[in-house]
Amino acid sequence: MKDKDRQAFVHSKMEAIQLHAAATEKIRERKSLAAQSFKKRNLELCASTRAVKMKKERDEKRAETILAVEQKPHNQMISLYEKQKADMLKE
Repeated sequence: MKDKDRQAFVHSKMEAIQLHAAATEKIRERKSLAAQSFKKRNLELCASTRAVKMKKERDEKRAETILAVEQKPHNQMISLYEKQKADMLKE
């Protein structure tokens, strides 16, 4: 503004508004409403957590499969030599 009297008047008017208790309270209230509030996120949606969970499940399934295979009775291929040796030991 070119008019210094008017500029001083506008400046004092804005200062009075800014220092007014109700106005400052309203500004503080609006700022608190505009602020972001971070909430707890759903860990199921987190890719790294899901990856760890899936790896753990895969490892458990693999361990179960290994135990099942080890405990399962299975036929062994016995060579002729081993067969003769077993027969001799039985006698």
